[in-house]
Amino acid sequence: MRKEKIRRQLLAERQNLDEQSYHALSSRVQDSLIHSACFEQAERLALYSPVRREVATGAIFTAALESGKRVYYPKVVGSGLEFHELADLGDLVPGTFSILEPDGDQIIDAGLLDLIVVPGIAFDLSGQRLGYGRGYYDRFIAQAASRAVLVGLCFEFQLQNSLPAEIHDRKMMFLATETGFIPCRDISAGSL
Repeated sequence: MRKEKIRRQLLAERQNLDEQSYHALSSRVQDSLIHSACFEQAERLALYSPVRREVATGAIFTAALESGKRVYYPKVVGSGLEFHELADLGDLVPGTFSILEPDGDQIIDAGLLDLIVVPGIAFDLSGQRLGYGRGYYDRFIAQAASRAVLVGLCFEFQLQNSLPAEIHDRKMMFLATETGFIPCRDISAGSL
């Protein structure tokens, strides 16, 4: 299936989630990550402000702060992302594409992040990710240290048998869904 067709289909399915289902599923996805070893071990993590029914991240933010972690949110700057430290979700303001962004000046170098939580439209079990097609996260992740753990947050219906890959794509190491925390693996010989 072509990328645009996958995007249209899954964005529509995500938008069709009723409010109660969206919040319940998001809560379970977030719990999957919060109870993982990589979350427990991370000192500095990057989150995102959800749009268009992406998995919510508020519970992760709260759990991180309660655990003494430092949390960073993205801000679009030109064709890239900068991640700024955030201590209160109330400090987020509408930015590029009307996405809530930090307004502070505490920028972290990508190489210092321990855990990067990544949104997406679709993922496969090998860790391949399909985003909106603008490449913001791909460019940012390319700057991250190889030790940074990459976790995709998604609902089960966003999992695909396989996704088209490009040379610049960096795969997720784990996926957090409402049914659990999944290590990514090579699935070229099998299927979901």
